[in-house]
Amino acid sequence: MVLLGFLAKNMVVSLDVTAELGVSVCSENKLLIWNAATGTVLRNLEGHVWDVYYCSFFPSGMVVLSAGADMQTKIWAADTGQCPRTLTGHTEAVTDAAVIDRGKNIVTVSKDGSARLWDCGSASCLHVLTKENGHINCCAVAPVDIDVGVPENPSNEKEVGTEGKLLLLGSESGFLKGVGLQSHQQIFKHQCESAVNCCCFISSNSVAFGTQDGKVWLFDLRARQPVTIWEESTSPVLCLIPVKNGVFCGRGDGTCSYIPFLSDKCIQLTGPGFDPVYCMSYNGSSIYTGCRDGLIRKYDIKF
Repeated sequence: MVLLGFLAKNMVVSLDVTAELGVSVCSENKLLIWNAATGTVLRNLEGHVWDVYYCSFFPSGMVVLSAGADMQTKIWAADTGQCPRTLTGHTEAVTDAAVIDRGKNIVTVSKDGSARLWDCGSASCLHVLTKENGHINCCAVAPVDIDVGVPENPSNEKEVGTEGKLLLLGSESGFLKGVGLQSHQQIFKHQCESAVNCCCFISSNSVAFGTQDGKVWLFDLRARQPVTIWEESTSPVLCLIPVKNGVFCGRGDGTCSYIPFLSDKCIQLTGPGFDPVYCMSYNGSSIYTGCRDGLIRKYDIKF
């Protein structure tokens, strides 16, 4: 384990890494780009009015996406720190986002209960994909091997790469919902007893998600039902990332562990103590975690 320095004086709420760069945001609203090997801060991205809840890189690794309590989603140039686009339209805080393919389109979700599809070039909202009663906490987008519906009307000419993809949504009211990204049709809705805090795709026919009551779920998209539920802790699952044939899971009690799907080999990451692990990222060689203590930890793990 390597500590990448005190990048934040307060909890790290979101982060993402590439082979060379990292981006993170803390509860002091400092949105930083840093060297992924050393933790040296390279850019301070300033422009959000209130707290930032989400940050990530576009697939190019040279563009950053951020969103937060000011109801804005911003697109940044990682090399200059400039913000050429700001996306507005949500009426409450933006909680999560997903980049579609190379990034001409993105999806955002919000406490206003909506999921929106955006064209990044024009900073325009192409569609409100769904409108729920209550907060949407998380989202993910990926191509799937199930029927995701057929659009009733021709797609917007600014839509790129939406065909055959499923939008996954997790809500504070406890449901996991699948929506056809191009068709805008509800594909399934699974109700849980606790808030869905995080979700991710495992394959083209399965997803994983974590809930406030500490459960980690493996869900079969074809059967529209969970196939396995891990209940090894009651501490809230705050973040999940897919790695190889399993998921890393960060919890509210500071534990960070690897749950394999095909074996009994478990990995437990040390360091956070009892401070919640709010976010994780994997760049193909190392796991990075963000914690309430303000530290970003880097773990080199071989599978």
